[in-house]
Amino acid sequence: MNYDTKRSGAYIQSLRIQHGYTQGQMAKALNMDRSYLSRIESGAKGCSVDLFIQLSEFFHISMDSLILGTERDNALEHKSMVQLKKEIAELIDRLTTLQANLKDGGCVQWSRECVYRSLFSGSRALYNITKAKAPAP
Repeated sequence: MNYDTKRSGAYIQSLRIQHGYTQGQMAKALNMDRSYLSRIESGAKGCSVDLFIQLSEFFHISMDSLILGTERDNALEHKSMVQLKKEIAELIDRLTTLQANLKDGGCVQWSRECVYRSLFSGSRALYNITKAKAPAP
């Protein structure tokens, strides 16, 4: 994603409205001219890094949300974390079972197949975990 002044400005405007500020009130609180804030909200003017920092502190949100003009989907992020924890628990269970089978001799006759099968399913789960955590290009 790139910095889009129109999307960022629209997001800043929606935050201002959600928090119940007029342009004049917010401009005064941030020590800027109301017309400058208006140009930012319309996308005609971009924000400086210093202004993004000010806005981030003012609205208590991340700078990336302000710059990209969108909030992270925390519900989706939470759902991914729950799924990730479940997959890790399943992988631990499989590896524990494999370890017990190897100690007890349960896989002695076909140990290579047993190990490959367990490692394959474990590596598949690890691949899925890694894929879930990989940053978007």
